[in-house]
Amino acid sequence: MVVEEYPLASFLATEGRDFVPARGTMEAVLAVRAAERVRPDPAMVAMAPLAAADPNQYQGELDGSLITARIESANLDLGGIVYPTATLVVLRDGAEIYRMDLGIAGPVPLLRGLWLYDHHWVVEVAVGTPAGMPLGGIIVDGELLNVTYGYEEAFGFQTMAGRPFYFFQRNGRVGAAYDGQEIELDYDQVQHYYCCSGAAFNPEPAKNMVSFFAERSGIWYYVEIGVYP
Repeated sequence: MVVEEYPLASFLATEGRDFVPARGTMEAVLAVRAAERVRPDPAMVAMAPLAAADPNQYQGELDGSLITARIESANLDLGGIVYPTATLVVLRDGAEIYRMDLGIAGPVPLLRGLWLYDHHWVVEVAVGTPAGMPLGGIIVDGELLNVTYGYEEAFGFQTMAGRPFYFFQRNGRVGAAYDGQEIELDYDQVQHYYCCSGAAFNPEPAKNMVSFFAERSGIWYYVEIGVYP
């Protein structure tokens, strides 16, 4: 695995996926892995079309079975104030195999994706919190990794060169895991689930790599991590 960090002149200089490195140019940095960044993760399932009866769902085939991940919505009345709530439901050939309460729904989509690979199904969710900013959770074959490994949150799942990769936060520090092995990146933050500027598509997955913005000790970086042929 290759980790390539490029310090930024200022995180405020990012706009969309553009950035200003402290040394050199953005064009030179992006040219290094340009061919790899455009190759999509083959394990990620496309979202069901909006014309479907329940558009807030992902659906794909795994080992001859149809796996569906969807959100069921309800209303919670707390003293006359009604809050929308959400529940993740995963089905195999129409039969429920997993259910998880995602709390109070907000503007951030709570169902982040479904991945099917090597006999495994994976769902990433954003769990609503009273503070409003949801926390990431990753479920693998019905196992919530946050609980198993003591993560405060887990997010950014993808396959990288065919093996599972994701970010996690533990004890306030952000690292990553690849194929079951943890990587101590020691970031203060890797922005995710945001809607604006450089964080809108952060992290950005590809078949053999991921690119993202991260902060460590007050310095922002554009980072590319990959397992390349």
